[in-house]
Amino acid sequence: MDHKQASEIIARYKAGTCTAEEKALLQNWILYGEFDGLKYTAAEILADVKEIDSRIAAGRGNKTKLWLRIAGIAAVVTAMVFGIWFLPQNKPGVEYVKDIAPGGNRATLTVQGKTLSLSKDKTGIVVGNDLKYSDGTQDHTLAQTIFAKGAQSSLVTAATPRGGTYFIVLQDGTKVWLNSDSKLEFLSSYANKTQRQVKLTGEAYFEVAKDATRPFIVSSSGQQLEVLGTHFNVNAYNEEPLIRTTLLEGSVAVRGKSNTIVLKPNEQSAVAGNGNITVKPVDPSEALGWKSGRFIFNNTPMQVVMRQIARWYDVEVAYQDEDLKNKLLDGSVSRYENVSGILNAISQTGAAKFKIDDRKIIVIK
Repeated sequence: MDHKQASEIIARYKAGTCTAEEKALLQNWILYGEFDGLKYTAAEILADVKEIDSRIAAGRGNKTKLWLRIAGIAAVVTAMVFGIWFLPQNKPGVEYVKDIAPGGNRATLTVQGKTLSLSKDKTGIVVGNDLKYSDGTQDHTLAQTIFAKGAQSSLVTAATPRGGTYFIVLQDGTKVWLNSDSKLEFLSSYANKTQRQVKLTGEAYFEVAKDATRPFIVSSSGQQLEVLGTHFNVNAYNEEPLIRTTLLEGSVAVRGKSNTIVLKPNEQSAVAGNGNITVKPVDPSEALGWKSGRFIFNNTPMQVVMRQIARWYDVEVAYQDEDLKNKLLDGSVSRYENVSGILNAISQTGAAKFKIDDRKIIVIK
């Protein structure tokens, strides 16, 4: 691997589009100094990751319960950049025979009654005048299905399984990052449409292409959003009690069953089952942690944390005692650790211990 290839991987990390394997490679460069055959010095890499570190640090505040400081500049920089726990192999807070690996790039496209699996080696798909992966490569089978004769404006469903995530560019240029266990329904073409409408179940981050003449509408169960061009995150999982929309840029009109509000940047709306909407100021980094490869908790109940873990690692969660569900957690850990690393980080706070039984996590005292 040469300097140019290494630079491209770092650039993709900063843009949030690199693969899990590339993230792991970057971690190894910094932590272990594994530069064999790579014309890229440790100093150059450390200089390049300063921007990443500063962005993470800006959203971290004083929450440190899940952070482990380790002597040695390489380990410290990696911990700050990736939020990773570097712990001994012996994990007293977690009992398991077989560990569980994190999720990765997994998704399907369904159109014209046919479901196609997208490549796990790619990070995203672009739906335009033709169909191609976000790195420019094409899959003719996908393209022929989407753009079959008479199907220029077909309904397309992009879905990620538990343990999957994928990036989608819609025909109008809108960018969507789908979190695990999520589904987005959209049209393959918005030509001659007065509205750009999509339907979301699960979680997604949107960067909506500006179009002053055609609003972009996101419908979820119990909520509808209307924007012209903006950046926001929607968490609309069926198992979550509230639909949360977090705005980063622009403005969003949030409509519930009983009222409508307009969000400003760094605000989050919560729509309850009865349709009522509440708004509060937030640090968007917590809601967007998943997109940049992190779990970020800020006084978050254990049951909310474990639902996130369950979706990403495709596991079932059970509790020895119902009181454990309400334990509050603060901190940040990488989504690209095996699950034992994250569980051990939580156990170090004293909140709980864990047992991994096949694909079931049991939370114990």
